[in-house]
Amino acid sequence: MLTLAQVEAMAPDQSALAAASKLLKPSAWPLLARDAATSVVWGEAQGSGSAPYRLMFDPADRGHKCSCPSRKFPCKHVLAMMWQFAEHPDRFAVGEPAPWVAEWLSRRRPGAGRPVGKPADADAPAPSMAALEPVETPLADPVAQAQAEAQAAHRRAKAEAAREASVTAGLEALEVWIGDQLNTGLAGFVQRAQTACRTAAQRLVDVKAPGLAARLDALPGALLSRAEPLRPDFLLAELGRLHLISAAWRRREGLDPALVDDLRRTIGWSVRREDALNDPAVPRWAGEWVVAGARTVIQPDRLRRTETWLTAADPATQGPRTAVLLDFTPVQVGAGEAIPAGERFAAELAFYPSTAPLRALVATRGWRPCRGWATTCWWRARAVSSRPRAGCG
Repeated sequence: MLTLAQVEAMAPDQSALAAASKLLKPSAWPLLARDAATSVVWGEAQGSGSAPYRLMFDPADRGHKCSCPSRKFPCKHVLAMMWQFAEHPDRFAVGEPAPWVAEWLSRRRPGAGRPVGKPADADAPAPSMAALEPVETPLADPVAQAQAEAQAAHRRAKAEAAREASVTAGLEALEVWIGDQLNTGLAGFVQRAQTACRTAAQRLVDVKAPGLAARLDALPGALLSRAEPLRPDFLLAELGRLHLISAAWRRREGLDPALVDDLRRTIGWSVRREDALNDPAVPRWAGEWVVAGARTVIQPDRLRRTETWLTAADPATQGPRTAVLLDFTPVQVGAGEAIPAGERFAAELAFYPSTAPLRALVATRGWRPCRGWATTCWWRARAVSSRPRAGCG
């Protein structure tokens, strides 16, 4: 049976999982069905047009297909359908595969897409002895394979260049927006903050700069949470940071590569866990670590961000002394079990490239309980949580 953990593992990134979480209402699905014989599930998801998107999923090898134009695989529709199948299998009516499902399935499982009750050889002559001989599967042509990989790399490079150009245009518009706010006057910014920031944030989302969009979305709330005399300085500082980020992006060619990595993550580029762990350039440090504390934040995109702060158990350790593990889950899923403060474990941490390495992944670990750290972890947690968070994004 498909589990929610397996669905989460298949998601290409957290934004796709978050988008899928918004499609779990039954009203968004004119059709949800499954085949008891093959275990294949399929459905129709209501899109922006008049015709719904058609999608299907094969649990046997986790193959999937959707008629939507998304470039993410699996897309949010497939993720949402699998999510529902994991949590609410009763929503899926049992029946024969629709013709478009049977056609797709027949290409994946020869004979599986035929109508129920019809033998595979009902209309076919008996096979000859030659047909029963084993057939050798030809090896992939190395030249063709190299060409395919080169074409895929070219497409990735082209998409990356297009995104960088889009972000550049978006940051130019952001600087104009900042200038407009200054020219209009910051005295009345509080009254227009919600509308102005939401409009600017949506533009940043459109140009694929979600990190900066999140900063703008959080600005009105952060501004109102401060005492009125402190608001002007806070607002100027935050607008100044946005301006510096934009200026740094324009000059990124002359920056240190680690600083560019920080900049890209601040803007909204994400690094997949698998890519970070498999990258030989990612710095790794092995040793004993102590859980100093944890912090949970609900983001505007309805993702729960859990920060687990670690400190090196040995004060004389070489390399980073502190680290933070980040975990993102949809709010609807619920919070996972937090690692208790004071827990001590041996692990090799892989740190994301940064001018101040802080965000890390656990590459290998070996847990064991710790004694005598519960008291010291309180002040350690306060110390690490007050540090600048370069590289956390």
